[in-house]
Amino acid sequence: MTKHERIKAVAEKAGITHAQADCAIDALLDCIIQELKAEKTCNLVRFGTFSIVHRNERVGHNMCTGGTFIIPERDAIKFKPSKDLKAQF
Repeated sequence: MTKHERIKAVAEKAGITHAQADCAIDALLDCIIQELKAEKTCNLVRFGTFSIVHRNERVGHNMCTGGTFIIPERDAIKFKPSKDLKAQF
C-alpha cells in the first residue's frame, strides 16, 4: 500500500478529507517518534509496542569473500505486536 492509498483509506474510513487524513497520519507518526526519543518506548493499545534496544558492536561475515568486518554498536527499534494484533492472523 502506498502512502496515497493509505491516506485515501483513512479518509474514507474516518469520513474526513484527504488533507485531514494526511495531517492525522503525519501527526501520529511524529508523536510516536517523539515518544520513542523521550521515553524509549511507545505503546499503541490493540496494535503493539515500539521500543529502542541497544545493539553492541559485533563481528560480521562477508559470505562472498569469506572476510570479516566490524558492525558498529547502535540503537535499533524493535516492535512487539499486541495479542489483539496477533489474533488477526
